[in-house]
Amino acid sequence: MPSSHGERMQDARAFLEEIAGNPPGLPYDPLLLPKLFDASREGSRVSLEEITAGIGKSQDLAVRILSSANSALYALESTVTSLSRAVSVLGLKEVRNVALMVGADTWLRNAKLPAGFDAAGALRHQILAAELAQALARTLQGADPAMRIKPDEAYAAGLLHDIGKVFLALRRPRVWAAVEELRAAARLSFAEAEDEYWSIDHALVGARVLQYWKLPLLLTDSISWHHAPQLAPDYAAEARLLCAADILAHEGLGPDGSLPARTADLLPENADLAALAAAARAAAAKAESMTGFAG
Repeated sequence: MPSSHGERMQDARAFLEEIAGNPPGLPYDPLLLPKLFDASREGSRVSLEEITAGIGKSQDLAVRILSSANSALYALESTVTSLSRAVSVLGLKEVRNVALMVGADTWLRNAKLPAGFDAAGALRHQILAAELAQALARTLQGADPAMRIKPDEAYAAGLLHDIGKVFLALRRPRVWAAVEELRAAARLSFAEAEDEYWSIDHALVGARVLQYWKLPLLLTDSISWHHAPQLAPDYAAEARLLCAADILAHEGLGPDGSLPARTADLLPENADLAALAAAARAAAAKAESMTGFAG
């Protein structure tokens, strides 16, 4: 394992090249995610038949889509038994969220991760951050003219924002362990410890992988810069939103139910902080009902 900082930086560059040469796969047709993002845009030529065919290639995803369509949330009079009907019931944006969830869940639960990696905790954090990002984006609509991310896209960004940690732990377990040790010893955030150790962080790693999965630039850029939104070249407002959701997911609301100062500082000056706190409270409750996470 590289010992000097220069050697570790070289290893970091080699790691990014390895990802480029052998990017992690998805547990379903790799063309499905970009098609789902394209299909939900106005004027898209992607058909429901294409989407249904892509889902049908993965038994796990097909089962999850059918289960979601038959959940109490949709309260239908009859059982949904066909994928095409399930897609129509859920809508493309919800199907996309389910596909993202299946991808994240598969990587976190089935990958051969180091013994100390808390996969269940990581998944809970991703879901909580997704719910919070969506709630913040919905409440902030119109408050920041620079904000181009829609609530459902914010959900996707929140769900995927830390996926780079999984790939780091999977492909560089010793580096992950060294970063964890440094984080604990120096009382740093994981991203700060990564930067000190080998000058890249999991946000960049995750964004690189998502680029290979052909996700929209709005998502990959906001994820890449969510630990340094002030440096984001193109999607700074979106990166701030994701950063705010991430901090809120870690810190929770204050004792008086208000947003943490670090979260509030990232939001537009004209934002209704009381409304945002109420939305965050509801989002956290929803995440808890989904994962059993008391955040």
